[in-house]
Amino acid sequence: MLKKVNVPLDPQHSFSLRIDYSPRLHNLWHYHHEVECIFILKGKGTHFIGDSVKNFGPGDLILVKDQTPHYWSFDEEYIGKDEDKLIEVYALHFSPELLGEGFLKLPEHSKIEQLFKDLEYNLTIHPDLTHTVKIFNTINTGPNSNRVMKLIELLIHLGASPKEKLCSQHYVFGHQKKEQKRISNIIEYLRLNYKRRITLTEVSNFAGMTPNSFCRFFKSNTGKTFIEFINLMRIQYAEKLLKETELSIKEIAYEAGFTNPVNFHKVFKKTYRQSPLNYKKQTNHAQEDKHIIK
Repeated sequence: MLKKVNVPLDPQHSFSLRIDYSPRLHNLWHYHHEVECIFILKGKGTHFIGDSVKNFGPGDLILVKDQTPHYWSFDEEYIGKDEDKLIEVYALHFSPELLGEGFLKLPEHSKIEQLFKDLEYNLTIHPDLTHTVKIFNTINTGPNSNRVMKLIELLIHLGASPKEKLCSQHYVFGHQKKEQKRISNIIEYLRLNYKRRITLTEVSNFAGMTPNSFCRFFKSNTGKTFIEFINLMRIQYAEKLLKETELSIKEIAYEAGFTNPVNFHKVFKKTYRQSPLNYKKQTNHAQEDKHIIK
């Protein structure tokens, strides 16, 4: 179920920063008024942000626009265990009005202003990891008087770093619509079942709608058709299998929920602009190069 979350804020601080060691803190389809900056130090999984579905892992930094629904699904190896520090994630939240429009218009802050414009799409950012860790640690442990200054330093750093837009241009989130509870339950149902064959009739019945009504409803709330969305889930999982297992391409296709390996090949190539086999070869070569460097 989609929930509006009130991010707790210390009265002595103008924005919040915490370090999470348990995946359960992120296991909720939710939105909030604050911009969210997630920096992954330990842990892997798949994030759902608006109409975007992507894998994440150590070193990834994701910036989520205020009011955008999102969900962090950590891999099964991190779920249901009692060990301390299963994951390590910096979670920073700040109001989009914190710095003020006048601040963003200053010529010295043009990169921050552009960062906020790009944030409309939600972003994966690829900053210098050593410098980013240092800034987060300083915000977390440094004097209170330096927090806002360090936040500005972080935003300047992120604004100058390579970025990847996540959501489609036409994606619009209407969090006040009466049917948001239904779309949230549908997405959760798909997340739990995408690895098997799911028909339009099945998911329409789950939603309590006719197939035609369901298709219109789903497209208007996610920016994607039902088939596009579930294929996106499957392709992201297939990508993980290509990187992390020795399964054959055909086995991966079936494991990810595709009933036809030819269709899997077609969807994968459309998404990654190369065949699954070439992707696997490139990934293996990259991993071999890392071992050589070490």
